[in-house]
Amino acid sequence: MNRLPTPLFRSLLPLSLSLLLSLSASAAAATAAARNSAKPNILVILADDLGYGDVQCYNPQRGKIPTPHIDRLATQGMRFTDGHASSGVCSPTRYTLLTGRYHWRTKLQSGIVGVFGEPLIAPDRMTIGTLAKQHGYRTATIGKWHLGWDWPIAPEQRKLFQVPRPAGKNDEATPSIASVTASPAHLAAWREVFAKPIAGGPTTRGFDTYFGTDIPNWPPFCFIENDRTLGIPSEFLPASGLVKNQASVPGPALKDWKLEPILPALGDRASAFITDAATRPEPFLLYLPLTSPHTPLAVNEEWKNKSRLNLYADFVMETDAVVGRVLAALEKSGASINDEFNRLPLTVSRASTQAANSLLVLVGALDTASGTSSSFAGVISSAADAISDLAKEITTLSSGGESVSLIANAFVTASEAVRVFAANVSFVFGAV
Repeated sequence: MNRLPTPLFRSLLPLSLSLLLSLSASAAAATAAARNSAKPNILVILADDLGYGDVQCYNPQRGKIPTPHIDRLATQGMRFTDGHASSGVCSPTRYTLLTGRYHWRTKLQSGIVGVFGEPLIAPDRMTIGTLAKQHGYRTATIGKWHLGWDWPIAPEQRKLFQVPRPAGKNDEATPSIASVTASPAHLAAWREVFAKPIAGGPTTRGFDTYFGTDIPNWPPFCFIENDRTLGIPSEFLPASGLVKNQASVPGPALKDWKLEPILPALGDRASAFITDAATRPEPFLLYLPLTSPHTPLAVNEEWKNKSRLNLYADFVMETDAVVGRVLAALEKSGASINDEFNRLPLTVSRASTQAANSLLVLVGALDTASGTSSSFAGVISSAADAISDLAKEITTLSSGGESVSLIANAFVTASEAVRVFAANVSFVFGAV
């Protein structure tokens, strides 16, 4: 059997080390490139008036409201325990979340956007929606907007769209109960205005689509999709809908409008959006500002008395269930976590270690110059096999994904290089 001469050892050792370093560098570079090219899907859920201690993960010792889905979300990510806000009401919160600016840098210096109020976000102001769109995202808002619209209501028509309410401070939940019957003048104005597009809303502030109720306890009492109301309001919301923490301002409503279906409808739409978005090539940003557990405390029958505490606690539980439905849609669609990248680090680590170990064995054998041509060929062949197996495993994970294929291709190239190295070594051995 041929043994490796010292001069040959000196020539092959740098080559072996170079190959090992190149393999590691190729893996690292390809992994980084793949991760950088894969844009994550983004889901922003904003609960309305949810108390810090109402969620079990923030109040495990004293909390009495079960919130399993929100708790699970907390265990899978990062939970913050020291938060500060310069405002505790709707519009300023939403403005800051969407723009990244202090809410007082607007014309609204106190309170909230009023009934049929004008847009708070300037037309040229960047939002998370416009930023995401610049990076190729599909964007959507589903839920409570409460940042104003350019309602096509003429000044002389204003009195036909709202009932005078008592002077209040900043809370839109302040009740104003009145029994009002829509007159022919009311109905004519409503038919004219609600048949028109409504400018200045989410689809003009960075979001491709919108569905929701602008403010669930304020008029108009109907759903809005993109820039149109779904239906034409034809009556004032009955006084029965303005008691017991339900709606708080009377105004135009669809006939027989009910408040209870609002929250489930948002869950349905969010789930449908995610399911559809997962089939498209571009990543998505979904902003989901829920209407709950703020008033109206419109708890559906299946959730009433579930908490055995009160109606608000029941509504928190129903809110948690909607979050659970949305997370289930994410998981079912495959859009929640890019599983190929979730498993990839382990795969790369395992197979790269196998390949590197084989090459290190080779280097050790070269160092002692005690190997034979057959043993060297076997070691090098094992290294090539390990790298080749890695490429196959990564290709399986990628399921055709372009970014992960970068890594697979890198290791295919490395495998071929090792095989060429093995062939050269066999040739040299054959010549000595």
